[in-house]
Amino acid sequence: ALKVNSTLVELNLAGNGQIDEDGGVALADALLVNMSLAELDLSRSRMRGRGPEALAVALQTNTTLVKLGLNYLIPHEISRRIYAALADPERAYARAAWTDTKPAREIPILEPRE
Repeated sequence: ALKVNSTLVELNLAGNGQIDEDGGVALADALLVNMSLAELDLSRSRMRGRGPEALAVALQTNTTLVKLGLNYLIPHEISRRIYAALADPERAYARAAWTDTKPAREIPILEPRE
């Protein structure tokens, strides 16, 4: 449903223990084609394995997601790739519109816990 949804701009799945490896891959697949979702909170989820890696790949294509909450259990190197994709200059317009009153250089994301 997320693949074809064009109205949903915020999705909070924080604390959802059902988002495992397969769930993360499915979300990443949806983000490859969804161009409306601007905020996704996956913090405190159980997404591991291939899920975070698939998310990092999807965010290289998806330019509409500008705010992301992640599980602190995601490996640091994958978290860095995800945040690097979110910092891409192609997101500057969406980031400025999303943050409303904040300067465009600020990246509105939830930092992973170490």
